[in-house]
Amino acid sequence: LVNELVDEKRPAKTSPMIQRKCVTRRARARRRALRAPHRCSRALSLFSPPSRRALYEAWDALNAFMLDKLSQHHGVSIASFAKWTWQFTAANSSPDGEVRCRPVFALTETFARAHKMPIKKPPSDSVAPCSEVNHSVLALRYTRVLTKDMVFIALRDIMRKIGDKIANSGDRPFAIKFSIGALRAIDRKVSFEFDMEALAKGVAAFQAAEAARSGGD
Repeated sequence: LVNELVDEKRPAKTSPMIQRKCVTRRARARRRALRAPHRCSRALSLFSPPSRRALYEAWDALNAFMLDKLSQHHGVSIASFAKWTWQFTAANSSPDGEVRCRPVFALTETFARAHKMPIKKPPSDSVAPCSEVNHSVLALRYTRVLTKDMVFIALRDIMRKIGDKIANSGDRPFAIKFSIGALRAIDRKVSFEFDMEALAKGVAAFQAAEAARSGGD
């Protein structure tokens, strides 16, 4: 998926006249940036294609963030794509009297409408609150050198590519692995297979860290 995005952004062969126009536009943009860097620097960065390294690092950051949140029994929401969260079963409803939980997944209405897919509303009863993906947090906590804008651009392009793959899945299945499971699509029908082993390890690690922290206090 990342390789396809990099190939898409390679410059195509153009005529000398178009090349001269592009050089002129870039020169004008640089001059504007020098005159007002606080206004133009971010705008210029939004039109710069992400490198292969930025795509991989932003994707790894997103997956680390998702595993952290789900391990804390919180949800994660990507507004333009999907939500992953937990649904809880009340103690009086379970046979052993314990509160149970299961991970749930749902595409957002924005994504479904954009790709002309049926809208399935996620469960609304007894679900964990979702944390919106924050590109500043991803850049600061989960990457080494990426900025907020670099993370935003990389994830925007990755989600767009995933959407294209799902929309054009037809009879050819499409799958992509996340840290918490795998998303699968065939004939424009999307499902998410959670990796319960990875989630169990994440929950255990979080609980052990919380126990150590409370013991130290």
